[in-house]
Amino acid sequence: MKAFATILVFILISQHPGQTKPIEGAWIDEADYLSSITFDKNVVYEMSGMDTIYSGKYFTGFHSCDSNYLKDNNNKYLKFLSFDDGRCFEITGLSDSVLAFLHTTSGRLHVFHKKFQQN
Repeated sequence: MKAFATILVFILISQHPGQTKPIEGAWIDEADYLSSITFDKNVVYEMSGMDTIYSGKYFTGFHSCDSNYLKDNNNKYLKFLSFDDGRCFEITGLSDSVLAFLHTTSGRLHVFHKKFQQN
């Protein structure tokens, strides 16, 4: 049931591509709560527990950095994410609380939930 609800959220989010929210902030991996990703201005940090497993620049845009992915992409509503280590992703869902992106090479879907700051 949780997987169905997650898929439904992505369908609803993807129906309104002009209403996407900023990607900046800390996100917790849905499949592994010890893994997280943080987007801070133009730098991304991938964490596993307290260890940083990757940090580098990231970019978003309307074209994939993977030249073999959707070669005939004329859809101005698709949004892509690329890391400076060469990894490319299609952002499939982005809201105030959910971030999902698809690795363009492996097809693996990454789902994260926003980590909200406590006051």
